[in-house]
Amino acid sequence: MTIDDSNNLLGTIFDGRYIIESVISQTYSSNKAQLRSTTTIYAVHDTVCKCPAVIKHFASTKAEQSTELERIIREARALLLLKHPAIVEIRDVVLQNHGAAYIVMEKLESLTLNQHLAKNGPFSFHAFVAICSQILEALELAHGKGVIHRDLKPSNIMVMQAPAVEQIKLVDFGIAQFASNRGQLKLTNTGDMLGTPLYMSPEQCLGEAIDERSDIYSMGCVMYEMLTGQPPYSGETILAVMTKKVTKQPASIAPSEKINPKQILQFERIINKAMAKAPKDRYQNAHELHTDLLRSSNLGNARRKRLPAGQVKQSKVSIVFNKLFSSGDD
Repeated sequence: MTIDDSNNLLGTIFDGRYIIESVISQTYSSNKAQLRSTTTIYAVHDTVCKCPAVIKHFASTKAEQSTELERIIREARALLLLKHPAIVEIRDVVLQNHGAAYIVMEKLESLTLNQHLAKNGPFSFHAFVAICSQILEALELAHGKGVIHRDLKPSNIMVMQAPAVEQIKLVDFGIAQFASNRGQLKLTNTGDMLGTPLYMSPEQCLGEAIDERSDIYSMGCVMYEMLTGQPPYSGETILAVMTKKVTKQPASIAPSEKINPKQILQFERIINKAMAKAPKDRYQNAHELHTDLLRSSNLGNARRKRLPAGQVKQSKVSIVFNKLFSSGDD
């Protein structure tokens, strides 16, 4: 059985294990070669571990030519490398016949960061520092493993309300770049972009080579929006946004009743450095940015209290998956 008709599968058991409860989203794509693909995200109940989960399923007419299949494989590989409380957990990876594959991930009861902003407005001092600290810890781990996210933005950051402070999960590593692949990766047609222009670094907008400092720039954009409720740049067209990124500075951050003016100035200094036009003028890694954020927040060398990571098993899923794909270009 394959997932090929979302309207007819609700309530059915997929792959002998997962009860399909609802469709979260579904996207379609095609290209000049008439290659058609569908990516569907389902909320499911796992009958084996008796817990909720999410399935990200991909199906294509020609798997060997499919960009989307490569992306789902790339996302699975990245998540298998990255075990951290602030990164969504992958539970299963299955490659099917006829150009299909799926990833099973933990289900998150959460809002995206931009949904949280729309509902609650800009963050308070403590929430801002706590959330940024978690994101930066996740980036430190990812970059240390040679994984560049390349699409860090509010909609890829899930916010869950924990008893004391918001807990986040970083998601969507579908266009992640691996260190050993730099200069080789091509997941779009010529002229297409990987990433979201509002949060992309200038070098990413220009199609130049990128490294972890591009994620640092995107993190600066996210931090700016967390304090203002708006992205640092806007425009009527993608070209207008990209031009501003290369030529203009973002507007100053206005004072907030949630954060005192002196602290706003400190945060603005950090954000401006993270968003420097030239990579050499930014923080050179997530650790540098994280350290400066904590220092400027008068937290010194303090680190947030780590959330329990849970039990991580090296299952046959990851063993088989790595065996299948570790011999590839990465």
